[in-house]
Amino acid sequence: VAEQLLQPQDALFVPGEALPQAYCLRSGALSYYQDPECALVDVSTSVPVAAGTWFCEAALWSHWIHVGTAEATAQCKLIVVKAELMTDILKMPMRNVIRSMTQQYGQKFYSKIIEPRAPDAAMPSDLAVPYTAFEELFASMDSPVQMLLGQLGIKRLKDRIWVRLNGAKVVERLQKQVEEGDIVAMPDMHNEFLRVAVVTSVRLIKPSGHIFTQIGERDATGVVVMCRLPAVKQVRGETPLEAVERLLERKLQNFSFEVSIMSKERQDQCMYSKEYGVRTKYLRTVFDLGVLEFSPQECEWANQVEGKTSFKTSKHVSKISGREVMADRSDRSVSWFMATFPDELATATKRTSNAEISASNLCERDVHYLIDGNRSRFYAWLQPNEFDFLCQYSAASDSILKTWLSRVNVPFSI
Repeated sequence: VAEQLLQPQDALFVPGEALPQAYCLRSGALSYYQDPECALVDVSTSVPVAAGTWFCEAALWSHWIHVGTAEATAQCKLIVVKAELMTDILKMPMRNVIRSMTQQYGQKFYSKIIEPRAPDAAMPSDLAVPYTAFEELFASMDSPVQMLLGQLGIKRLKDRIWVRLNGAKVVERLQKQVEEGDIVAMPDMHNEFLRVAVVTSVRLIKPSGHIFTQIGERDATGVVVMCRLPAVKQVRGETPLEAVERLLERKLQNFSFEVSIMSKERQDQCMYSKEYGVRTKYLRTVFDLGVLEFSPQECEWANQVEGKTSFKTSKHVSKISGREVMADRSDRSVSWFMATFPDELATATKRTSNAEISASNLCERDVHYLIDGNRSRFYAWLQPNEFDFLCQYSAASDSILKTWLSRVNVPFSI
């Protein structure tokens, strides 16, 4: 670790250089420039770098070649961390789990650098590599590593006065979730407990632009209305793509989808959990999947207009089409694909109707429902404007959903 001083207009690095080191700007100001001639950007860009920012971490875990220029706009003081330091650290005596955490972090960071991306997705740069927040990389590490930091987080939580007075049962529940891999827990940069929930959602889009949406659930206590995308929590050591596969093959196993991956985006949110009394960070990856073919299989669906229900049974198959980007699972050979969605599907949302949204209009739609033990889930295809409106959870949207589901005659009892 060393320090480096820059005067105004000094260049820290330029495109094409391969400097095996990362930086932290302790004081001063930098600007980072990229140009289409040397980076995957459409236009020239300039981004200010604030004091306290770490950047060029990719150079610690890969043979990184700079794709932009960092230039001082004021006198700067930087911390420099050389890649060879990481090698030296790994050679030092340490607990196996700490060594494993460091190695896994580097491997998973590198995998994000080389990960295939859609043409319009954010590309790795000297400033940042998408999807490399520590919480996200940590969530895909092995169980011993997660358990170590999880127990450290639980210990910090037990030391809090609020927990000692009121929250023994809350700590027990959180500890059980950590042990079972339902959540990731860790101390944050301020050494406080942070609960991390990693979720993968799919936005299944038909050529018409309709979105496959969960609109309710029913159990012994009654029906609960909602408007949300099908989603699943990532399990320990699972990647977002593997979670998509599990979602299609298990949670939506009664449907047959042939889909093409259009894009993916991250929707991170950090909030205070009233239920647990701790900060919770939600890491949500949303995949847009274009539905090339769809059929309900081994499930039921109702047409409310005619008051009839139908039942079909056939072999379930879910398929993702396009250019292969990942394969080889331990239990079977699996091919994953990244593809550009056909033009007529990619632009379908522009052609959807803006007709008035009402219960009477929606009640003409088929509602698909899946029975899972003592619970059933209701799904329907919504137009984008309908989806946006019903996701607002207003009194009007809630009333429409309740009226819609009240007219679904489910031919079974719970």
